[in-house]
Amino acid sequence: MKQGLFREEVLAAKQTSPLGAVFIMQPLSLKLLAGLACACAVGLILFLGLSQYAARVTAFGIIAPSMGLLKVQSPNSGIVLRRSVQAGQQVRAGQVLYTVSSEMLYSGGRVGALAEGLQSIAARAGSLAAEQGNTTRALERDMDNNAGIVASLAAEIRQSEVELAIQEERFAVAGQQYQKHVEAQAQGYISSSALQLKYELVLEQKARLQSMRREQLTLRRSLAGAEHDAVTLRSKKTNVLEQFERQQLALEQERVTMSLAKESLVTAPGAGTVASVLIEPGQRIDKQVLLTILPDGARYEAVVYLPSKAIAHVRPNDAVRLRIAAFPYLQFGSLSGTVLEVSNVAMSLQEIADEVTPNNIPVAKNDGLFRVRVALPGTQLLLAGKTYPFRTGMQIEAEFLHERLSLLRWIFRPLYELQAKG
Repeated sequence: MKQGLFREEVLAAKQTSPLGAVFIMQPLSLKLLAGLACACAVGLILFLGLSQYAARVTAFGIIAPSMGLLKVQSPNSGIVLRRSVQAGQQVRAGQVLYTVSSEMLYSGGRVGALAEGLQSIAARAGSLAAEQGNTTRALERDMDNNAGIVASLAAEIRQSEVELAIQEERFAVAGQQYQKHVEAQAQGYISSSALQLKYELVLEQKARLQSMRREQLTLRRSLAGAEHDAVTLRSKKTNVLEQFERQQLALEQERVTMSLAKESLVTAPGAGTVASVLIEPGQRIDKQVLLTILPDGARYEAVVYLPSKAIAHVRPNDAVRLRIAAFPYLQFGSLSGTVLEVSNVAMSLQEIADEVTPNNIPVAKNDGLFRVRVALPGTQLLLAGKTYPFRTGMQIEAEFLHERLSLLRWIFRPLYELQAKG
């Protein structure tokens, strides 16, 4: 066994302090504080890792019916005489809504101008009918005369054909006699002068035959001209009758238009509920919208517009938080909606100016807006036992939740972006 240079007692004596041993004391409060700090650190890490952050985008729009509004317009300008429906009334397709008169537009301040106009049209129609009768009778007389000429020429041609056949037979007989005399003269029975007389008779019969043929050709040309005149007269009569018919139709159209202008009925284009009445009896109208109808089966929905930079994360069935301008948030709170449809084509501010105020939409000058339809949870709000129905055109503010990120990822998002760029 190997021994050291000094004894163990000497070494122990050197290690002993005159003040005694040192003991480190840890108070209970310090331990509790350290445990609390560790718990807070763990809780913070869990909070940052499990909690989520969602970006929010606000959009503006209006409440509108899903099937749109039926806008009723008057087909004519004039003054409203009667209104047959009230706001909120149920109407059926074809039901009379307004009675409009255009008397003042035609009268020029004189009473009964339309009646005078109708009388003038009736007088013109009577004069036109009389003129048509006279013209038709004159044409029919010309056609009758022409028909008589055609019949007479046809009879003359038939008679000339009979006479021509007789003359051809005479010419043939004269020729035969002349041949016999030629033979007799050759045998010395008759003289040359007698043969010459027979030859002259043949020439005379031939001349008569040629003359009758010319007369027949003249008759045939006259008949063809008369038949052409008959066709021309029939065509002229047809054209004249068609012209008179067009004039009569024009007068009838003028009469109908003037009659309708005096008092016309405006009917409902479809069944539904009268949403708003814009024109009252006594007002002058110029083919403008008289009232609007909410179609049967239509439901209210929110129509909002999002700029292109905020549309990427919006999908159908996404949840939306809605606030209606007519119902203060502190009193009525907000509504929960669901995205129904997201348009695929952007629209300009001018295209949606009738629905929303362009100043309410934060959009760049050349940026487009996408239309988003959002389903409402009902048709009215209930507060303290009272119902507050939704109305078409109410301004609405919608809050869309974009992508969700954990707080830890949100804190280190700049680092992720730098890494992605690298």
